[in-house]
Amino acid sequence: MHVRFSDTAEADLQAIYDHIEDDSPQAAQKVVDRLIFAAYQLGDFPFLGRPGKIQQTREWSVSGTSYFIVYAINDDGAHIDVETIIHTSRLFPSDEA
Repeated sequence: MHVRFSDTAEADLQAIYDHIEDDSPQAAQKVVDRLIFAAYQLGDFPFLGRPGKIQQTREWSVSGTSYFIVYAINDDGAHIDVETIIHTSRLFPSDEA
């Protein structure tokens, strides 16, 4: 399956990088690279993780990080859509969802 990142997920990756970069640009790149690599693994293993709190999504906690990926298997069965990437300390879904 092909993995696609939503605009939100791409913004999440940038925000994660920006936050960690203050302490260490190398660590920031390492975490972002790990998250991207994990997301692409979903193409081969689309049922990693657990059913998501939002209907028709799944959530996968990425080992070695403090983040989890929220994703959906597209109706066409050919795509994984990475919806967002959330720090484990954040409330998800938020009250707005």
